[in-house]
Amino acid sequence: MSYAALAQSVEAGKHRFQEGHYHEAEQCFLTALQETEAYPPPNAYHAQQLKLLGVFYFAVGQFEKAVDFLQRSLALERNLYGLSDLVVCKSLDHLGLVYHLNGQYAPAVRAYEEALAIVRKAPFQKLPQVDSKLHYLTLHLLAMAHCAQGEPEKAAALCRTAAEEIGETTGPARDMIMDLHGVVVRYCGQDANADSEAACQWLLRRFSEQLQKETLGAVVQEGYRAPQPRGDLKGVHDLLSLCDDVWRPGIISRDEIPSTNQVIPRSSSPPVENRLAAPAEDSWRP
Repeated sequence: MSYAALAQSVEAGKHRFQEGHYHEAEQCFLTALQETEAYPPPNAYHAQQLKLLGVFYFAVGQFEKAVDFLQRSLALERNLYGLSDLVVCKSLDHLGLVYHLNGQYAPAVRAYEEALAIVRKAPFQKLPQVDSKLHYLTLHLLAMAHCAQGEPEKAAALCRTAAEEIGETTGPARDMIMDLHGVVVRYCGQDANADSEAACQWLLRRFSEQLQKETLGAVVQEGYRAPQPRGDLKGVHDLLSLCDDVWRPGIISRDEIPSTNQVIPRSSSPPVENRLAAPAEDSWRP
């Protein structure tokens, strides 16, 4: 596998995508995928290119292809990193978001539930001072999906659980978590109204734009934005920049590609002294 050829094809594809030449971008991304296939499977570059294509097809409205590529990437990541890795958790959130925005609420719920089960067992949960945005974002995405599926009791139960857990949260993300919680509670509660529903839909669509930007470097129809929420829900705009890392692909180094079918311990518990010495997010970010 030529790393130079892979990088060149990916960058060319992103450039074409940014210009709106989507067919040319697709061909560049497919060329990059073929380059990764030259390395013995499973390899992390192949998984990442499958995800890139999944996000691309989601961006251009090809839902079935998007799900296919995202599921193939997820299967490889499980093989590479293990079933409980945070890389897998983030990918499940990405897949859930695609289902969610396409109105496929049942598979969205399943993806979010699996992601939540992973993140609740993550090493950083043993360190209260460490930021846990991924945990609470997943929890609230699941609540929104239950609500959209017509299961307000399950959504309300998740919101109550979140309220109890947020009380123990410290660090710079706490305000963001509280803002997100307030929006979701309004959407799922008995006093739900058009404004709260619009705020949740706006958040989901902006999350999808973040996923595109972090993966592809741009957004389809860059000038388009969902109508911003009205009233006191305008504050949800501040949530977006704090969630960037949830949608950002992990960085791959060459030594992360195994020569045999071993599992790469990406986010398995490192020595405690190393986790404490690192910045908060670095202890759990892929």
